[in-house]
Amino acid sequence: MASFPTVLGTATSTRSTGTDHSVTMPGGIVAGEILLVFASFEGTTGITVPGDWTVQSNTLNAPGIRLLVVSKIAAGSDTLTLTSAASTSSAHAAYRAFSNDNTLRITTATGTSTTPNPPSLNNGASQKFLWFAAFAGDSSSATVTSYPANYTTNQLTAHRGRALLAVATRNNEIGTEDPGVFTIPASDRWACATVSIDEQALVNGNFPIVTSVSDIFAPAIDFAGNGTFPLLVSNSSFFTPSTKAATKANWVNEPKPSTTWINEQR
Repeated sequence: MASFPTVLGTATSTRSTGTDHSVTMPGGIVAGEILLVFASFEGTTGITVPGDWTVQSNTLNAPGIRLLVVSKIAAGSDTLTLTSAASTSSAHAAYRAFSNDNTLRITTATGTSTTPNPPSLNNGASQKFLWFAAFAGDSSSATVTSYPANYTTNQLTAHRGRALLAVATRNNEIGTEDPGVFTIPASDRWACATVSIDEQALVNGNFPIVTSVSDIFAPAIDFAGNGTFPLLVSNSSFFTPSTKAATKANWVNEPKPSTTWINEQR
């Protein structure tokens, strides 16, 4: 059966002033993973994103705060520097995740209150989605009083100047998700986002016969999978996931003891 996407690493960073905003990326990035970065910018200055990154959302609540969400499929050892048209403060939260379906979905909202509210995201059919709730706040306070209910994993907060950022995740098998609210100590302008990554599809392998020692199923990165192997006639490593998988199974062909007949004359 299908499985939830997995968060493999996170990182936060900030920039106090200036126009070059270098984002700290999680360690251990592997080609094929999903990289997702949330960034909060103080003020209304425009932001330029490198061409190898995709802008998922660029939401401004003028004149105070901007929430930028960008993503890419990792090449390995990826970096990101965002460029602002004028000097400003910023805060960033970066995630590396894996699903063998790289579909991202997003919706955004803005407001002014003590309860930043990521909006409901309707994806249609129910799946095992990984959901992100994020908010950027125009706030001098570095405090997030609480995260949305059930968003208890991968909670990140970053703050510099008046750029406050908070992000968290949850797994939920559902078609439509409404994360609920963050809470902050005082009423401020905010921009929020709800993001999902589609479930990992099942990978099936059918191998009718293996006649020699061989490695016949070796995914490069995590997969949910089934393997059917009707006949193995010698030692074979038939299912060898990467080190991120939980188990490794081996079939060993062990011959039975032979039987000896002795003809004796009497």
